[in-house]
Amino acid sequence: MNARYNGRVGLVLLCLVLAAGSARAQLTGFEVVASTPASGATGVASETTVSFTFSAPLPDSLLEAGLDSLLDLGIGVHPCDQILVGGSSPCEQVAGGTLSEDGRTLSFQVTHLAQTTYTWTIPELVVSESEVALRAFVLQYATGEALGGVTVDGMVMLESAGGEEAFRVAPGETALNGRMELLRTLTRPRVAGREQPVPSLLDPVVQAVHRPALHKRGAATMQQMDPAGMIVTLADRYGNPAGVGVVTAEGTFRITNVIDGWYVVEGFLVHYDRTLGRLRIGFAMLDEDMDGEADSIQVSGEDVSGLMLMGQGFQLDRITAAQQVAAAGEMAALMAGGSASLSGIASASLPLLELAEGVPDGKALLWVYLFVGSGEDPQIVLMVQGSSGTLLPLPLGGASELELTGPFPMLPTSFADSDEAVAAAEAGGGADFRAAANNEVLVTMLAGLFAPLSEVAEFVYEDPSTPVWVIAYLHLRYLADSLGSAVPAKQEVEVGRVFYVDMQDGSLLGSRSMVRATAVEPIAGETARLFALEPNYPNPFRRETMVPFSLAQSGPVVVEVFNLLGQRVATLVDEVLPAGRYVVRWVADGHPSGLYVVRLQVSGHQFSRVVLYQR
Repeated sequence: MNARYNGRVGLVLLCLVLAAGSARAQLTGFEVVASTPASGATGVASETTVSFTFSAPLPDSLLEAGLDSLLDLGIGVHPCDQILVGGSSPCEQVAGGTLSEDGRTLSFQVTHLAQTTYTWTIPELVVSESEVALRAFVLQYATGEALGGVTVDGMVMLESAGGEEAFRVAPGETALNGRMELLRTLTRPRVAGREQPVPSLLDPVVQAVHRPALHKRGAATMQQMDPAGMIVTLADRYGNPAGVGVVTAEGTFRITNVIDGWYVVEGFLVHYDRTLGRLRIGFAMLDEDMDGEADSIQVSGEDVSGLMLMGQGFQLDRITAAQQVAAAGEMAALMAGGSASLSGIASASLPLLELAEGVPDGKALLWVYLFVGSGEDPQIVLMVQGSSGTLLPLPLGGASELELTGPFPMLPTSFADSDEAVAAAEAGGGADFRAAANNEVLVTMLAGLFAPLSEVAEFVYEDPSTPVWVIAYLHLRYLADSLGSAVPAKQEVEVGRVFYVDMQDGSLLGSRSMVRATAVEPIAGETARLFALEPNYPNPFRRETMVPFSLAQSGPVVVEVFNLLGQRVATLVDEVLPAGRYVVRWVADGHPSGLYVVRLQVSGHQFSRVVLYQR
């Protein structure tokens, strides 16, 4: 039976990251491998089917639940006002698609105008042995005898971002089109022990590009960054791309078959070199009048050449914790009013790359340092650092405002580095834990105040006066921010192992197993004819909710809860169950209020529902 698809596929990339995490230690790509009609086709019928076949199944139940609208990114159609998809205009939303039984082919019933060239775009996640990158699949075809439109080409110049001014993040978030909104989500650091979301790494770059001052500097004064692989789009007034080009190693781009119209020209770059362990993030736009606002171009029957997109970006290499602590301390002291003491360190991860960094070596693309100022109500400052320097300086406010009470742990400014700590953990049993878990493990590194803030009991060392590295090996099915949820016990499982390493001399002080319980209760006297995830009750709820589900036959069952960033926050069931109806309890204590997604996976089926937690 085909599943209905009602909206955009913006959540697909996040879901695939999560699916890869729960099934294997390797990140899986998501690309279009075939389309109907083929790209470049002409003489396409006015009434026809447009379909796309993907390299991996779409999570159709998530889309069916309406979660695809949470991230306004997905299929673009141009010109959207000259086509009907599923009987309606796709200018605001591509609707009415049908998903094949294997979940890989998405089809739309389409009505075209005669003698018109059409462009469809779909986001892709390209994964190879050497890279992880965001790309776009472009399908162009015509109902006439030839593809119409002209060519648009130009160059991109990226300034290598740096300096305090470049990295200041203004309050609020710069408005982005749908494609960029997903990039914002995928480049938002996740920090153990911090509930509040950290701004995306994209925000300071986008804000800097929108400052007029950037465009008034001459190219000769810029320290340039490699823009190769950047995706340049021509977006119409609805945000749908009329064409997409990829920037070459020479910094040029070329977009073909662009039909007449007005377009905003922007470029975005998210590329991870798996060989070098290097991430490049960038944003550029056309701004010929240098006012900090993106300019539009008019295409009117003739090629457009010589466009110059200016932008900013940064490059991150994987580093150890000690490499940036001094630079972070200097800026934190300025922000805290003169002095600041190091009180916490944590590695930070990105949803896009959590599964791509291989064997733990004590290095990370991002480190977060927590500093405490002086005085009766000291200022708390969070510094997100990369190899290029300070990326996000975040003044959090006074300790009283944050409901934090001292005394705060003070970490030594000179300490055994994170690579030494991880090496001690590996030798002390970490490597054995990874082997037993088939390398399906995430490793997080933290010290100082981040340990008690995480509200994970195992992260807190027995002697609070001893500064320690906490090296936590977490099974991919259990992310750190799910470990605080307690449920009535039925079956206990080891979800991780924590190692404590002395920050003074790098010696292993001990380790502790992390055990969590799952609970699922059969509903007496009930039989099930279908697989289903039923409505939870109550909904909305204030502390806990009951999640009923039905199994038509026995098999492995996984019930999980995700937040709207696509992060798993709880695993409620992970075991083999016989056919029947069941109910499982989710206790949401410790999680922020908001919408969450409950997902059921069983026997090749997947179902999801949205729940609302109001504490």
